[in-house]
Amino acid sequence: MSLPLMSFHDGMLLGFCLLPSKQCEIYILDANKKPFKILLSEIEEIRADNFKEGNIVLDVTFTNGDLVSKSEIFEVLSLEDGGVYTDFANGILERVRAKSLSLFQISPSYGCSFLCLCKECRVQENEA
Repeated sequence: MSLPLMSFHDGMLLGFCLLPSKQCEIYILDANKKPFKILLSEIEEIRADNFKEGNIVLDVTFTNGDLVSKSEIFEVLSLEDGGVYTDFANGILERVRAKSLSLFQISPSYGCSFLCLCKECRVQENEA
């Protein structure tokens, strides 16, 4: 299952906050500058790279099953295929393919790339 989360194309990633209990709040604007908060729960891994001023969003997805590639798992885990942790990464991939974990991803047009292995994702309007 791949779920595009609304249309955040040409929106802006403002920031994120790691919370206790394996949660993360992401603050994002849509293309019309309407603020939203995305709550990720039961997080196992997060990777955020290249955070800059003006992080323009290409798309936001929440995916599991066979649509998640092995290379995406290695990327979120910051590992190289064929290394000592390959068996660990393959175990994570099996959990994603069994749909007990999902990959949340913000792909950038410019700026921050954000990947997270988690179990739940909720989107809500946020007050400015």
